[in-house]
Amino acid sequence: MRKLAILSDYTCFEGAVHEGGALLVDGERISGFDTKPTPEKYLTEGRTAIDRGHSVVIPGLINLHCHMPMVYYRGFADDLPLQQWLNDHILPTEALWLSPEFCRDATLLAACELALGGVTYVADMYYFCEQVAESLEKVGLRGLLGQTVFDFPCAGGKGVDDYLSQAEQMIDKYRGHPLIAGSIAPHAPYTTSPETLRRCRDLADRKSVLMQTHAAETVWEDGEIRGKHGCSPIELLAKSGFLGEDVLLAHCVHLSDNDIGILASAKAGVAHCPSSNLKLASGVCPVPRLITAGVRIGLGTDGAASGNTLDLLGEMSLAAKLHKVVAGDPAVLDATTVLHMATAGAALALGREDLGVLREGASADFTVVNLDSANTVPLYHPISHLTYAVKAADVSDVYVAGRPVVERRRITGVDLDEVKERARWWAKRIWQKRSNS
Repeated sequence: MRKLAILSDYTCFEGAVHEGGALLVDGERISGFDTKPTPEKYLTEGRTAIDRGHSVVIPGLINLHCHMPMVYYRGFADDLPLQQWLNDHILPTEALWLSPEFCRDATLLAACELALGGVTYVADMYYFCEQVAESLEKVGLRGLLGQTVFDFPCAGGKGVDDYLSQAEQMIDKYRGHPLIAGSIAPHAPYTTSPETLRRCRDLADRKSVLMQTHAAETVWEDGEIRGKHGCSPIELLAKSGFLGEDVLLAHCVHLSDNDIGILASAKAGVAHCPSSNLKLASGVCPVPRLITAGVRIGLGTDGAASGNTLDLLGEMSLAAKLHKVVAGDPAVLDATTVLHMATAGAALALGREDLGVLREGASADFTVVNLDSANTVPLYHPISHLTYAVKAADVSDVYVAGRPVVERRRITGVDLDEVKERARWWAKRIWQKRSNS
């Protein structure tokens, strides 16, 4: 069993910031925090000391909503409202290019970007989840992978029966896997009927897995659901028997007080995706109201096709500042709250109390952030810097289950240059096809 001691200027251990000391790791678990580290002691214990000096060690970041393979559509169709972006550009392009090979290659790029930004766990919705899982494993990240479900056929499946069959196969294949878990992901209330939602609920109950969906994202969606069903999207999900503590809802921008009460009562989790919501002009999720109501909430990047980046540290900074402006209150969503959303808060939404925290017995998923960059000195408050000053490029090391995924800004599991070259090859084909059509 490999034993480590991660030395740094600061460590976020058991919810507090400790100056100096070392995070102790035994195998896949955190074994404690040493306030007085000495090389001699570690030599006796057979423990490898890794000194990162002017750094802070934090729990691994959790991206609570993403579409990793869509990183290959980054910058492909910008400055458009959601329905036009989705229906006129993304879905037609997916019909041409979506394949197991596409998802495998694109996920490799997305996983590298996530890891280099300090992310250790990602909740994802897309297709060909086995290929997505293969690439995620190669990089070394954890993932909750949701098979997307529509009421209609698309490039990823023939219809509801096919989508649910794929989901069940994936769930069974990865049952008990150390890094990957399967889930069911009906796309949204406006693309899946109440009957389909009930079928997803039945499968989730039978398999004891989480579900993911988009909900209450746009004004259009709210009007569409009210026109067809006479209620809000959240009310429709509740009436369909879909909601529960095993559900993650992405976006949740347009919520009434009743909707928030429903989410709180159901103990559902919410993924706040500020960059995507702002870029698509969808609106702003009422995060402070959700927190006050006791709703479990974390942060997500959404896919890079809509938000253009998988930088969760950037989402932290944006979320904190966005809600101050909306509320007209600079004290709203302080730095500590935002870090909690990106770590322990997201883990609770996933039902994983062993993640998102650094404490004895927790999984050794952690991120080391360099605080010796031009943009991080001088330093008074490490948590403030993590939200307002740090960039993804300041992440130096990332560990998942005690194993290094990133060491000194280098991805350990794959050749990043090859991954980038493959992305350029795909992009050339996609753009040529679009230009010729």
